[in-house]
Amino acid sequence: HGTPFSRCPRAISLPADFVVDQMQAVKFALDIARGMAFLHTLEPLIPRHHLNSRSIMIDEDMTARISMADVKFSFQCPGRMYAPAWVAPEALQKKPEEINRRSADMWSFAVLLWELVTREVPFADLSNMEIGMKVALEGLRPTIPPGISPHICKLMKICMNEDPAKRPKFDMIVPILEKMQEK
Repeated sequence: HGTPFSRCPRAISLPADFVVDQMQAVKFALDIARGMAFLHTLEPLIPRHHLNSRSIMIDEDMTARISMADVKFSFQCPGRMYAPAWVAPEALQKKPEEINRRSADMWSFAVLLWELVTREVPFADLSNMEIGMKVALEGLRPTIPPGISPHICKLMKICMNEDPAKRPKFDMIVPILEKMQEK
């Protein structure tokens, strides 16, 4: 299995063994953050868009793009969670109208960033039901393993702040990721 970020899709004309290193992970994170910063300027926010690795496509120039394919023609039930590993705890606990979606998206971005740098699927050993229950009720969170850049660790922790009001906005983290990319 693995995460969509562990290897690039074979549709792209790259060797099948192409691996996403930490610099490429930062570039993908920056691409995603820029896309989300744009989406968060829209009023109203796009309904039923849930940020997770399944909603990210890597194109032929190695740019990560947010896929909106599942939004406009969604036949899924509104309010139903399909990928709870990427969902903010408060989004699992509250009614949809009570959730700050911008803050919840930042949590999802932090899980994506974790996925990019660990090259693992979050909570792969658990069912979606178990993940949702444990994240919402037991405080289950992705564990940041040793060996990850301290800058990326700090960014993940900021973006996963338990207090949604203290999470940054995407336009605030774009310059941080740009600085990381320069190093």
